[in-house]
This record gives sequence, C-alpha cells and structure tokens, in this order.
Amino acid sequence: MVSQPSGLQVRLATEDDLVHVREIVNYFIENTVVNFRTEPQSLDEWRDGWRRLRSRFPWLVAADDR
Repeated sequence: MVSQPSGLQVRLATEDDLVHVREIVNYFIENTVVNFRTEPQSLDEWRDGWRRLRSRFPWLVAADDR
C-alpha cells in the first residue's frame, strides 16, 4: 500500500472494491464518451474480469482515508 500526503492510499483492489469501481465506470459509460462501451456492466462481469486478469494485470484502487 502506498500512502500519499493527500490522504489517498493506493492499494491492490479486492473483490469488495468492485461494487464501487463498477459504479464509477458505469457513470462514465452512461454519461460521457470517454469509454468505448455503450451499456453499463454488471457486477458479475466485473468479478469475472477481475478474477481472470488480476494475477497477470494487478488492479489498483485509490482509497480516501478521510
């Protein structure tokens, strides 16, 4: 875990984080053009991708401890 002066901590994502990651990404899928997807992703899709890819491509999250 890397602690930043701003109060953010960057760490490996856990399965519990996927709910929040999905919410953030789905917002941008539905409201912007910065993602190539056109339909929101389900939690099962996120879990499947995370389980398949995390050992090869670590997923990181930034958590605010304030």
